[in-house]
Amino acid sequence: MQVLSSLEDAHARFAVVPFHSIVAAWTDGESDDWDQAPLAISDLQREVGIIVPSEGERWKEVEVKDKYGHTDTTTIHTLGDSVLRVKDRFYLSAVDETGLGMGMYFLAELATDRAPASLQDAFNALKPPAVREAEAQGASVLRQGEWFAIPTKLLTSELMRDVQRGVAGVRARRAQAYQGRTR
Repeated sequence: MQVLSSLEDAHARFAVVPFHSIVAAWTDGESDDWDQAPLAISDLQREVGIIVPSEGERWKEVEVKDKYGHTDTTTIHTLGDSVLRVKDRFYLSAVDETGLGMGMYFLAELATDRAPASLQDAFNALKPPAVREAEAQGASVLRQGEWFAIPTKLLTSELMRDVQRGVAGVRARRAQAYQGRTR
């Protein structure tokens, strides 16, 4: 905590990211064990960069939607959300406030070749186009981790056509859209 406090007081650009997440990004998911894939400090300095610095570890209030679209506020503890560059890829390092307890840490590769300008841009980059379109039309989209639930008036038979076309899947008797990958 003293190191974090000193960094925050110095107004330095920093990000708090677990070493296992950096190893996973570095090895394209083949390993997440720092002891099995140690990286040289010179490589880290050259190939890992802070794009959007940490906002600092803190308690923060977040809005969470229930299954009816009603918004409530809850408080979670979070590592400072940030955006990193590892080699030539960009990653959002953050805490999913909908996770168990006080949230779950994740590192997600952003499907972009341009660095996001802000954390909000990085979070929006995780949303599939269908989610962004639904939100633009005023739909109350629910999110659980990397899954998004978009209200629809489609019949089940119409959803099953999407399954046949490969743009949706069926698991546990529920149709669902395919999601991006996270580490």
